[in-house]
Amino acid sequence: MERLPHGFTNNTTSEDDVVTKTYIGHGADDRFRTEANCLRTLADVLPVPSLLYAADRRSGLTRMSGVHGKELIEVAELVVPSMVAMAEMLLRIHATPVNHIELPGYGNTLIHGDYGPQNLLFSPSGKQVVAVLDWEWAHLGEPIEDLATVEWIVRTHHPNAVEHLLAFFDAYGTRPAWKIRQAAMIERCRRFERTDPIDRSGRGRRAFWQERARIVASWVELPAE
Repeated sequence: MERLPHGFTNNTTSEDDVVTKTYIGHGADDRFRTEANCLRTLADVLPVPSLLYAADRRSGLTRMSGVHGKELIEVAELVVPSMVAMAEMLLRIHATPVNHIELPGYGNTLIHGDYGPQNLLFSPSGKQVVAVLDWEWAHLGEPIEDLATVEWIVRTHHPNAVEHLLAFFDAYGTRPAWKIRQAAMIERCRRFERTDPIDRSGRGRRAFWQERARIVASWVELPAE
C-alpha cells in the first residue's frame, strides 16, 4: 500500500487502482459526506474520480492518471498552459447546475473550496485538466472564493509562477479588484484559524494560520503585464 504524497488533512493511500481516503481532523464527518455527495452527482459532468464505496469516514476512489499540478506548474514551458487550463476548468465548475447537489452554503454557484494545482491532474502538455480531486470543502458560494484560493496557493507554494497568474485571470475572464482578492485570501486563513484544522501529526495549527494571514496582508497586487 502506497501513501500518497500530496495529501494534507487526511490519510490517503493507494493500492493498485484504488485510492483509499480516510477523513480525519475538524469536521471529518461533514467533509466525508460532502465529497461523497459531490462525486456521486458530478461524475457525468466533470472529470472526477469514481466513488467505489463510502462508509465510516472512508472513501474508495478510482485512481486517476495525469500529471499532478504541483509538479507541472514548476516547469517553465508548461506553467502558462496549465494556468489557462486551470481557469477553463474552473469556469466549468462555476457553471455547473447545483439544484441536484446537497451542499452547505448559499447561492447558485458550485465552489470547489480548495481549488488549485494541488488538487488537479493535467495532461502532459498542461493544456487540459484531466481530473479535479478533493471535493470535501465544496459548497455553494461566490466565485471569488475559488479565485482567491488559486492565487493564495500559487503565491504561497509556487512563487516563481506568481507573474503567470495574469494568464489564469485572463483565461477566466475577470480579475477582481486587489482589495477584494486580498480580503478573500485573508478570510481563507481566518476560516482555517477558527476551525483549528489538525494535521496528520495531530497538532493544532491556529498559530500557523495566523502567520499566514499576516503574510497575505503584506502582499501587493500582481505586476502589470
